[in-house]
Amino acid sequence: MKQTLSLLSLTLFVSVVAFSQAPPMRPGGALGNPRLMERLKLSDDQKNQIEKLRTDFQKQQISQRAKVQTAAVELRQLLRAENPDKAAIEKKINEVSQLRAQLQTARVNHMLNVRKILTPEQQKMIREAVKERVQSRFMERRHRMREFGPRFRGRFEGRIGGFGPRMRRPF
Repeated sequence: MKQTLSLLSLTLFVSVVAFSQAPPMRPGGALGNPRLMERLKLSDDQKNQIEKLRTDFQKQQISQRAKVQTAAVELRQLLRAENPDKAAIEKKINEVSQLRAQLQTARVNHMLNVRKILTPEQQKMIREAVKERVQSRFMERRHRMREFGPRFRGRFEGRIGGFGPRMRRPF
């Protein structure tokens, strides 16, 4: 009974890890906003360099996400086996985690490479635009919480990954 329970909890954990995948990055990130691109007044050389970086990055991300999905399918196969091999499952979990870490590292490297192309003034404009966007999303969320009240809070807030106790955040 105890072994079955531990296997079930391991299966649940692995399923959550396998099915959770970082959302694909919006093409261009902050630079995907046409109005911001206009305000930045990028030179033709900057536009070409950024477009090349973006294209290369997107190609890399497609192949990397495919590797993550393939590893997740392989993990599910291991879990469905009649007699699951715990060592193989743990190895596959580590592989999936490393692949996801590589995705995140590539995103950060891409962002830093794009920053190198921009002037300090352009970088400042992007930081301000991102800050404005975060603030507007916060205000929008706050408005929805006031409008919908506890129903909204209970449904969308306070759960870490959908598990665990609800933790209210004061506003």
